Amino acid sequence: MESYKMLTDNSSNTYIIGATGKTVVINQITSDNDCNKINLSLNQKYIDCVSINSCVYFLSQISNISTPCLEITMYNFIDNSISSFQIDNISTSGKYSFAVNSNGNMYFLDNRYHSTVSCYNSNGSYIYRTTLPEAINQLFTSTNGETVFAATNDRIFSSSSNDSTFTTFLSQKLQSPIYVTQDDIFADYNGTAVSSENDFPTFTTSISSSNTNVGIAKNYFCRTANGKIYGYNKYNGKQVLLYTLDEPQDYMCSVDNKIILFSVNSCICTTIDKGDLSYPQPATAPPSSSQSSNSSANNSSSNNNSITSDVYYIDNDSFMIKNVKSGTTIAQFKSKLKYSSLSVAFTNYENTVVTSGNLGTGATASFIKNGSIIAKYTIIVTGDLTGEGNVNSRDTKALSAYLLGKSSLSPYFLEAADCNLNGNVDTVDLLKISKKSI
Repeated sequence: MESYKMLTDNSSNTYIIGATGKTVVINQITSDNDCNKINLSLNQKYIDCVSINSCVYFLSQISNISTPCLEITMYNFIDNSISSFQIDNISTSGKYSFAVNSNGNMYFLDNRYHSTVSCYNSNGSYIYRTTLPEAINQLFTSTNGETVFAATNDRIFSSSSNDSTFTTFLSQKLQSPIYVTQDDIFADYNGTAVSSENDFPTFTTSISSSNTNVGIAKNYFCRTANGKIYGYNKYNGKQVLLYTLDEPQDYMCSVDNKIILFSVNSCICTTIDKGDLSYPQPATAPPSSSQSSNSSANNSSSNNNSITSDVYYIDNDSFMIKNVKSGTTIAQFKSKLKYSSLSVAFTNYENTVVTSGNLGTGATASFIKNGSIIAKYTIIVTGDLTGEGNVNSRDTKALSAYLLGKSSLSPYFLEAADCNLNGNVDTVDLLKISKKSI
């Protein structure tokens, strides 16, 4: 094969595409680890491909006519059907990009109009054309396919599936091509990772790649290099070694509970359960230094005053105290911690000092010695996605909107939403929150 591409879609499928001229080979890896191989012959030479809704869309340029024209060939794995249609008056000469949303609408960047997005429906019929204030480098969609993004040199614009208006979504410079991970963290192939959440830092990894090479596992943004999988803490960018492979891999992505890798040299696909990665073990006291948002507080040297609990999970990697139940008061929280020779002060989600009442997700506990804060942790109340401290219908609505792609959740609220502590936020967690069975 002359070229390869790794794709994921909103149906938990992974695709490894190989192409030479008009010939393409599709390997679909399903959520059950089944592999479906399809050999396909296109009418025109292969240029690019994207995937959504268990379908793969192939882009070709029709070259034997005078007017610029594209051909889209779609392979549907649900019914094993093939369909092709023509997109008139779009050229892929020079810079081009295309994306498909969950409704099947197709978006194209035409090299002749560098700032214009052209939209067509699933049958190839024209819908609209809109112009952005800047030249566009790339079009792509969110992981659920409900939002379309347009990346320029200085920022990323977004548009919902049923809207022709693009507005500024993220003011961040990223080098195309850009890949979106499971948690809608934006990563470019140069190794920069960024999210729209305010408390998620932008950081650059030490690993660049010309291929798809990103994943999410627990609190770690992952990349592979030299036969190893490295994780970068989502809260502070700190690098750790998560896994050693049998051989170097060229492509990597993450889907649900799996890391999927592909080697061009051996043409072998490797699947690793995220539970098999070697995550750092939490210490019994804060480390001597940190790059996190609480780094100034968690900078204690030679501190022998351990902070432990038999009930709560104290995560000294991201400075969070987890597994706190809904309705826990400050007094109850303190009674389940061991922090000899220290005092502790609290702020709520709105950063107001509190001395009594319930603790909610986003509240902080600052541990003090001799008048100085030596450790500061963010509290995660399981199921509390509003910071109120109690699980109610507002939390159900917040998670439902997130799962439908209508709103986002901050990293702390995402931690709270993971009710069964499996590293994923899904409908099982929604059911637990809706039944208040936390």
